[in-house]
Amino acid sequence: MTAREVYRHGWAALTPRQERFAREYVANCGVGKAAAIAAGYKAHSAEQQASALLRIPKVSALVDELQAAINERLDITAEEVLRIATNIARTTIDQVLSFGPGGVIPKDSSTLSKDVLAAVAEVGQTVSAEGGSIRIKLADKLGALEKLGKHFKLWGDNRSEVTSPFDAFKGMTEEQMIERAEALRAARLRAQAEQEKGA
Repeated sequence: MTAREVYRHGWAALTPRQERFAREYVANCGVGKAAAIAAGYKAHSAEQQASALLRIPKVSALVDELQAAINERLDITAEEVLRIATNIARTTIDQVLSFGPGGVIPKDSSTLSKDVLAAVAEVGQTVSAEGGSIRIKLADKLGALEKLGKHFKLWGDNRSEVTSPFDAFKGMTEEQMIERAEALRAARLRAQAEQEKGA
């Protein structure tokens, strides 16, 4: 966006540093501290500055507009982002390999769905005189669950009850975590439906 476009869109009231912060915030994928430092704010107070800047309506509006322009160029929607995060959370290792007494046997990539392939972060193989090894790593499942949990507001605002999003999942298997997240989301949707009926 040029300076003329900034003026036309009503961002003229922003200071150059505020505008730089908005641009850096989008460029840094929403990392406020890094954006504030890049915009010239002191490192020791950058996190607080970022929080304060994002509460300024014109700054947050410029962030939204810049992000929307990027999304349009990338042809990506919020629904697609949620679908990919959900896919990462649901993909399990047995979808890409089998293991047992006979060893580890990777599945042929041509037989895997695009969703499963998208959840594979790394594949490696070494070959040696002794036989070699195979390494397959899935994308960060807990990170995906955390982002989905934040999106669906599963954690609540009471920090004394839940100090971390992962507290709700301690001691659970991956399948139990996914079931719990889906149950919490379903409960939230039911509560919203009840509120709408009563309104």
